[in-house]
This record gives sequence, C-alpha cells and structure tokens, in this order.
Amino acid sequence: MTKTTKTTTPPARVTHIFANSPIDGQLYSAIDRFLNDGCPDRVVLSLVTAEGNARDAFRIGEMMQARTSELMIHVPGVCRSVGTLLACAGHRVLFALDAEFGPLSVRTTRQNESGVWRDARWSQLAIEGLCNQAIELQASMAQTIVSRYRGAVDYREAAQLAGNVLNGIMSPLVSQLNVGEICDDYIELRAAEEYALQLARGSGGNIDAEGVKRLMYGFPASDFYLDAFDDQHRWFRRMDLAWDALEHSLRNFHKYPRAPLSAEDRIIFKEIIDAPDDDELSNPDFDPGENILNWDYRIGAPAGE
Repeated sequence: MTKTTKTTTPPARVTHIFANSPIDGQLYSAIDRFLNDGCPDRVVLSLVTAEGNARDAFRIGEMMQARTSELMIHVPGVCRSVGTLLACAGHRVLFALDAEFGPLSVRTTRQNESGVWRDARWSQLAIEGLCNQAIELQASMAQTIVSRYRGAVDYREAAQLAGNVLNGIMSPLVSQLNVGEICDDYIELRAAEEYALQLARGSGGNIDAEGVKRLMYGFPASDFYLDAFDDQHRWFRRMDLAWDALEHSLRNFHKYPRAPLSAEDRIIFKEIIDAPDDDELSNPDFDPGENILNWDYRIGAPAGE
C-alpha cells in the first residue's frame, strides 16, 4: 500500500483556530469574532467534530473562504459528518498521523424509536443493501432451478420463477419502509452535497465534484474511517501531514481532547503561530512551542487546565 506522509512548511505567520464543537451557530459566531480581530489572513482551522448542521457548515466555510487569503483545514482527531463538509472549503487539508476522517453525511432532525439521532445515509444504505441482496438471491435461485432441472427449464424461465418467489419474500419488508423518512433523508443528503459542491468551487481546485461524491458515497458505513494517507483514498489534491508547531500546540500546550465534545463542553480558541526560520529548524534543541505567540480568546477550557 502506497502512502504519502509529506510534512508541509507552514506560512510565515498564521491564525490558528481550534474548535472541538458541534458545527452550529455558536461556532459560526466565534469564528466570525476571531476573523474580525485583525489577525493574519492565512488561517488554520483545527476541527474535531462529529455532528452539526449542514447549513451552518456551509456558512462557516463560505465566510472563511471570503475572508482569508489561504484557508487550511487541520484534522487532528475525529472529523466526520458535516465536519467533512466543512473540510471541502479548505485550500489545503492537513492531517495528524492518527486522524480519523469519516464520510460526509448529515444527521436527520428526527430520532429513531430508541431516541438515537438518525444518520440521513441510513435509509439509502438500507435500500441499497436490500436491492443488492435481492439481485444476488434471485440470481442464486435461478441458477439452482436450472441446475436441478438439468436443462428442462432455461435461465429466463428460472429467473421469472425466482422473481415470483422473491417478490413474496421482499414485499412484506418493503411495505415496512417509511417513504416519508426516505424522501426527507434524500432531500437532506442532496442539500449537504450541494453545499459541499459550492464550497469545493471556492477551494482553489483542492477538491472537485468527483471528490465530493467519493466523500459522500465512498464509505461502507456512516461511522467508517479511512487512512487519510493511503494514496488510494486521496479526496483532496492538496492534503499533507500537519506541521510540527501546530501539532505541538495542540498535544503539549493545550492538551486538547481528540474525541468530539458536546455543545455544553465545547472548546474553541484562537492563537497566532509563527513559522520557524531556517536557524531554528537546524537547531536540534528547537522547541516548536516557542512559536506560539499569543492566546487571544477561548470558549471552554482545554482538558488538563
């Protein structure tokens, strides 16, 4: 398996925004405030999230594209669902080695019978699974009929007989499907896909329409994660290993939680990171944390403080 793990050189100075938060109006307001502070217009957004609203993800991405000269999305831990949608806004995407990057999807506004929020892809995956199983079962039944009757029944007749049997098996299952929910899920997925395509058009060619479709439909399950550095699964044209100063900031200084937090426990903060010069990089004792210039504003407190 071929992997690409190239580390990029950071820009001279960047605004670093960290958000472990659902993607919602509060996150939009916090980022809007950060960008109004006269900070460097090259921005890194470190994003840890697994839920939120597709419209808010689009609003945040569109705002950041309009107000930055370069937008880098950094995935330091778990990022999926509408977090993946927001990643489509990045001119470049940076991954930690242990990043868990998942499919682009949306949670529906409804809960199932157990009180668990439903993923809008569940209906689609269920229908696809039923269709695939039905096709395979019909083909298997038809082949069995042809083999058992040793040529007395041709394959076309066998397929018709198998289809009749299969109809009796599948009809009760299909009758239990909630057509209203399936339609709602389809509408929400199509809206999320269109939001992602609009952000992709502002990404400077970092992701195209085919890449968006792979992020939405190229995963076998809504909670599935792929290795971001496997070249077989490159969704973005510019995706690299996160640079040392950024990783040092999060892992050693802030001790951030890499698993998604709830809206009540969310952590959002901003800092300025200065890129090391050549002399610093050549010094074996250089500490990347020295290039963290200031910590301006936060919501919540990083774990361990």
